Amino acid sequence: MEINSDVTDRQLLDTAPAWMSLMASFSTGLLESLLEDSGTAEDFASRLGLVPYATEMTLELLASYGFVHQERGEFRASDALRRYDKDTPGGLRLHLALSAHAGDFLRSGKPFLTMDGSLEERQRTYRQVAPGLRPIFADLARACAAALPPVTGEILDVGAGSGVWSLAFAEANPAATVTGLDLPEVAEGFRAQAEERGLGGRVRTVAGDYHTAAVPEGACELVILANILHLEPPDRARSLVARMWRAVRPGGRLIVVDTLRSGEDPPARIRTMYTMALAMRTAYGRVHTRADVERWLTEAGARTVREVRPPQGTRRQELTDILVATAGEEETKGAAGAPAATSAYAGEDRDRAR
Repeated sequence: MEINSDVTDRQLLDTAPAWMSLMASFSTGLLESLLEDSGTAEDFASRLGLVPYATEMTLELLASYGFVHQERGEFRASDALRRYDKDTPGGLRLHLALSAHAGDFLRSGKPFLTMDGSLEERQRTYRQVAPGLRPIFADLARACAAALPPVTGEILDVGAGSGVWSLAFAEANPAATVTGLDLPEVAEGFRAQAEERGLGGRVRTVAGDYHTAAVPEGACELVILANILHLEPPDRARSLVARMWRAVRPGGRLIVVDTLRSGEDPPARIRTMYTMALAMRTAYGRVHTRADVERWLTEAGARTVREVRPPQGTRRQELTDILVATAGEEETKGAAGAPAATSAYAGEDRDRAR
């Protein structure tokens, strides 16, 4: 048997018990209990109505993979497991729940959740998921900010989430100001992250739906659409690109950050995994082709569209595409004569630290 994998057949089989033990502990409540408390196998079995010897074997298996720390007959979640649960968007349990739903998805085609559902569903989901996106994309965002010419004017971050993209540009460009557009409770998290990074005085928030919220026409030096187009079917994604392009001022830029298909056949395994995971957590989301996104940008008015390629080895680099569309001639990094800083929301008071 030939397996298209970076690991050997033996290694692949050796990892199966790890996932099996995680799924078993998730479905029985053992994982939740481990993350909350420590105890013996008998303690957990009694608490959850499990068979003691089966519980002990499962805990020992989890310990052998480093998910659980075992000492003097007691078990607790390892620091690595807690860190993974904290840093993973939505938490480890969301990913295990998606895996548990795979059979139902195969039979029905119905997603486990709808991150692209009603505004309330989107807000509830992204309030939970956004903080976990920050550490995942931080290095990539910094590399992108370093690769582009200086920004001295207004940055509009559409669907700002954790702010990982626009705040990286703000840190790299001290004269720039940022407006984060997102749903109210998600925008609060964006504001808190800006304050934590000492950028509160240069940041304002606009709470609303990015399909309908008012945006300043022709006033932004940089508009960022990061990881939001995949939540939209093609017609709405195209409409959103056109709508946000109108906010770009002459000579400005619009950046699309997303996972795109390039026509590769078959697509890389990591992108196939992402495509299936997206289908299991959205009703209408999809991985758009690079050709479609470039066409939408050109139709909207972009004069040039180019790709930014971060340094090899940058985290998430193999799954993320960055397209930069310009409303004028493309400048090189560090070009002189950048326009003076202006606010796209002149006359409005910028939000300050509360």
